[in-house]
Amino acid sequence: MSRGTPAPRPPRTRHLSRRALLAGTGAGAAWSLLPMPALAGERTMVVDSRTLVLDGMSVAAPAGGSVDLGALRPAVRLPPMIEGTPFRMIGVSWHGQPGTARVRASRSGAWGPWQTIRLDVHERPGVLEGGALDRPAGDPVWVDQADGWQLELPADITNAHVHLLREDVKVGLDLDGRAAEGAPFVNLRGSWGAREPAEEIPFAADLELAIVHHSGTASHNSYGATDVPALIRGVQAFHLDANGWWDIAYNFVIDRFGRIWEARFGGVDRLPIGGHARGFNTGAMGVVLLGDYNTVSPDGAGRDLDALERLLYWKFAIHGISATGRVLKEAGEGTLYEGGEVVDLPVVAVHRMMAITACPGENLAPRIDQGLVDRTVDYDGIIRVAAGPGRHFYTLTDDGAVFGFAGARHHGSMRTVALNRPVTNMAVRPDGDGYWLVASDGGVFAFGAASFHGSTADLELGDGIVGIAPTATGRGYWLVASDGGVFAFGDARFHGSMGGVRLNQPVIGISATPSGQGYWLFASDGGVFAFGDATFMGSTGATGVPTPAVDVGIDPTGQGYWLVTADGTVHAFGVPHMGDASETDKDGRVVGMAVTETGAGYWLVSDRGTTLAYGDAI
Repeated sequence: MSRGTPAPRPPRTRHLSRRALLAGTGAGAAWSLLPMPALAGERTMVVDSRTLVLDGMSVAAPAGGSVDLGALRPAVRLPPMIEGTPFRMIGVSWHGQPGTARVRASRSGAWGPWQTIRLDVHERPGVLEGGALDRPAGDPVWVDQADGWQLELPADITNAHVHLLREDVKVGLDLDGRAAEGAPFVNLRGSWGAREPAEEIPFAADLELAIVHHSGTASHNSYGATDVPALIRGVQAFHLDANGWWDIAYNFVIDRFGRIWEARFGGVDRLPIGGHARGFNTGAMGVVLLGDYNTVSPDGAGRDLDALERLLYWKFAIHGISATGRVLKEAGEGTLYEGGEVVDLPVVAVHRMMAITACPGENLAPRIDQGLVDRTVDYDGIIRVAAGPGRHFYTLTDDGAVFGFAGARHHGSMRTVALNRPVTNMAVRPDGDGYWLVASDGGVFAFGAASFHGSTADLELGDGIVGIAPTATGRGYWLVASDGGVFAFGDARFHGSMGGVRLNQPVIGISATPSGQGYWLFASDGGVFAFGDATFMGSTGATGVPTPAVDVGIDPTGQGYWLVTADGTVHAFGVPHMGDASETDKDGRVVGMAVTETGAGYWLVSDRGTTLAYGDAI
C-alpha cells in the first residue's frame, strides 16, 4: 500500500442529518381526512374595485395598538361604508411606497376588530396591460360574509383602491383528483377551483431555493377548514383582477390545518416563475403559510411546519438540491438590494432576507432554522456517491433519489416512480451533462444527455447488478453483477470478467480507465481485478479489511486508486493518502467516495449524509 508524503489535512465536515418525518402515501391520507367543502356551495370570486377619494379625510393616530402604519406616517381614516351585497374578502392597493393599512368589517351592524394589511412591491413576471406593475399590494383579508368596511391608510399615498371580493357563479371542484402523483399530500389547483392563468406562465429551468412567506393578515388565523378553497380563490382573483397579474403569485399555499395546495399554474411538476419576492423569483419556489405569524405562533400540533417540511423534502428530492446548501443569487431591482448585486442566501430562505419586510412574521421566521432544514433532508439510506467533471458530485438513495453537491446539475431521478427493484448505483457522463441509474435487476435509467444503450432487466441473473461505468465517449457503459459478471452496451467493449470464478467476497462495483479501454472490478474484501488497459496497483484482498470495502476512487490519470471501507478508512494504491474518517464522527457508516478532477482531494459520504472533504475537495 502506497502512502504519499503530504501530511493529512483535517477534514472539512458538512452534516446533513436525517429527516425526522418521512413523506409518503400515509402522510397524504392523513391530510385528506380534513373536511372539504360541498361542491354545491363553491363559487368563483369576483373583484369589485373602487378608487378611493382621500381629499378631506381626517388624519388620526391608529386606534387600538401599536400598528406600524407606513413607518409611523399619519393615518387617513375613511368613513365607514355599508354595502348592499355581502362580500367575503377585502384588499387594498395604492401608488407610493410599501407600507401598512388597517381594515375592519361589519356584519349586521356589528363591527369586528381592526386588522392590518401589509403592502409590498413584488416582481410580477407577466403583468396585463394596465396592471399594477409599480403598485404595492397585499393579500386580501378574509371577512367571510361582511356587509360593511372601514379603512385606515397612510396619509401620503395616491391613487388608492379598495377591492371587495364577492362570490358569483358556481365553480366545479375536482375532489377526486386532489392528490398529485408522487406527492399524495398536495391538493391540485382543481381542488380549490382555480381559474386558468390570464396568460402563459413562464417557467424556470432549475430550482435554486425556496422562499417562505406568510399571508400576513390576522383573519387568516381563524378561518375554517372548509373556507380554504374560497380563500385561495379570493387571493387568486385579487392577484389577477385587482393587480393585473397573470396568476396567483405563490407556487404553493399551506393552511393552518397542515394541508398543501398547488397555487401557481404548473407548480407540481414544473417550476413556474412566481411573483412573491421581487428581484428573486426566477428559480425560487414561493410557499405562503396562511396566517399572520406576527400575531400567532406556528400550530401547536406542528401541522403547518410539518407540511412545509414535507413539501420541501418532496420538491427538493425531485429537483436534486440539498436543503442545507446556499446559493449565490443575482438580485433584480428590489427594496433591499440593488439590481445585479449578488446575494448569498440559504436554500431554504425567508422573504425578509431579500426585501424590507417582516414576512414571514416574527413568530415564524426564527422557526425556519437549521432544525427545520435537518428534518427536511432525507439522507438516511444514501447508498452511493458519484463524481462528475469539475468539482461536482452526486449522492444516491436506493429509491432512486439523486442529490447534487458543489454545483452539480440535477437532471432527474426515480424518486417518485414505482420500481421493480431498488436502485444500486449511478454513473455520470464524462462531460457531466447527464447520468445513468441502475437497479439491481439491471434496469438502466438515463437522464440529461445520457442515452439508453441496453440493460439486463429482461435477463435471468444469478446475482444482482451492483455497478455501472461509462465509456470515455459517454456512448456506452458496462454493468457488473455481484458475482463479477460484466455486461457491455453501446460502444463499451468486453475485456473480461470474474463471472464463473469463485470469489472470496462479492464484487461491489466497476470503474473504467480514462481511455475507456479497460476497467477494474472491486470486491468487498478489497480485492481488485484489472482488465484491458487497467493496471493492478495493489489491494487488501490478501490481508483483509476490518470492515467491508464500499467504494473506490480512481485517480484521473488512471495510475492509481483509493479504496474506502465502511468505517471510513482509506487505502491508497499508487496515489497519495490525504486522510480518512476512521476516527471521525461520521453519523453513520461511509458508503462512498468521490475524487476531485485534479486527483488532489476527495470526499467521503456517510449513509446519513455526513460529508467529509480532504485535500482540495470543498
